[in-house]
Amino acid sequence: MSSYIFSTEFAGLQCAPTSLYYVWNYLCGDYFKNKKNLVVTGVTQQAINKDDLQVFDILVPLKLLLDRFQKTVSQYYHLISRAKFENKELTKLRNFLLPLLINEQVTVAPEQ
Repeated sequence: MSSYIFSTEFAGLQCAPTSLYYVWNYLCGDYFKNKKNLVVTGVTQQAINKDDLQVFDILVPLKLLLDRFQKTVSQYYHLISRAKFENKELTKLRNFLLPLLINEQVTVAPEQ
C-alpha cells in the first residue's frame, strides 16, 4: 500500500488488479473494522492517518494465490454488483407503481 488517499468519509487505495478483491475483503472484514475503531481520532469527523496504518497487519499471499482468489471471487462480485443494480431499478419501479396501485389508477390483471 504505497499509494493511498485518506480524507473525510473517503479513502482511496491503489491496488494491483489481482489484489483488488483481496484488499476489499480485508477492508470489509471484522479485523480491520475493529482495529480501525481503536485508532481513529476525532469526535465529529473520525479520521485515520498514515501513521495509524502501521498498526494494521495484513497477510500478503503469494501471487499465485492472489490470482486464484481473484479469479474465483470476481464472478461473485460481478453477480453481486448486477443484483444491486437490478434491486435499485426494481425499487424505482416499485416507488413509481405503488402510489398508482393505492390510488387505483392502475390495476393488476388476475393470473390466468
